[in-house]
Amino acid sequence: MFKSISLALLLSLSLSFYSGYSFGQDWSYLGFSKNTGESIFYIFALIKHGDTPGELLITQKHIFSAPQKLTDGRPYNSILISRTLNCTDKTISVDKAVFSNGVGSTVGTYENKNSTKIFEIIDNRREIDLFLLGKYCKG
Repeated sequence: MFKSISLALLLSLSLSFYSGYSFGQDWSYLGFSKNTGESIFYIFALIKHGDTPGELLITQKHIFSAPQKLTDGRPYNSILISRTLNCTDKTISVDKAVFSNGVGSTVGTYENKNSTKIFEIIDNRREIDLFLLGKYCKG
């Protein structure tokens, strides 16, 4: 009896430590968006400073209210996007995107495998890029 209680206590402490560690990142809710004729998606971000001054590494999570489809027809419910924002040059790149279905399985990926990042100048075409520039780049 004592052995099973000790094991249960040890297991619950281990799980609480693991879940606290894995979910202890500082994700920010940025809001939601809706493109014409599409479902609403909710946007979360995790920000870290890069190697050079003015460079931010951004991980975005988009969660859709209804399943979306890749070009080959496979459905996905969320996207995890790794981006680099250069505040000095006002540019942004998409480094990697992982598309997942409702149960968390990866259904598609995009990755820039070049040794250099592909930066685009931030302009009025994509509101999320302008929002990120204004929110995280001071000045």
